[in-house]
Amino acid sequence: MSLLLLIFPAPQRLLMTDRAVEELKKETQLNALIKNKRRQDFSLLYYSLWDDSCNKVLKLVDEWKQNKGGEILYLINSWDLPHAFTAFRVTKTPTLVKVIKGRVQVIDYYPGIYSYLKTCVETLPES
Repeated sequence: MSLLLLIFPAPQRLLMTDRAVEELKKETQLNALIKNKRRQDFSLLYYSLWDDSCNKVLKLVDEWKQNKGGEILYLINSWDLPHAFTAFRVTKTPTLVKVIKGRVQVIDYYPGIYSYLKTCVETLPES
């Protein structure tokens, strides 16, 4: 009797020092997130490339990404995924949708988004 041992690589897990930003390109990716919203916490940032306030928020996302935290921020471009805006009744950009333990919070005003991202950058200790 022979024994076959298969070894699979361990799934990539975010360390507390890592933050990730991923752009969603297909609606199926968003649908998979929505199905798991009770088990997985995530944030979505809806944006438009031609909007100046969105460009300012995207610059802040670059700062946010380089700090500690372990969160994942998914970006949704209005040009690539126009129908994805209906998932959380998003009607304007920029809009931040935070999903924590199945509860959804929609922040659709610029000062609120800016404050959330900036607070996450400023409150974490530097290493």
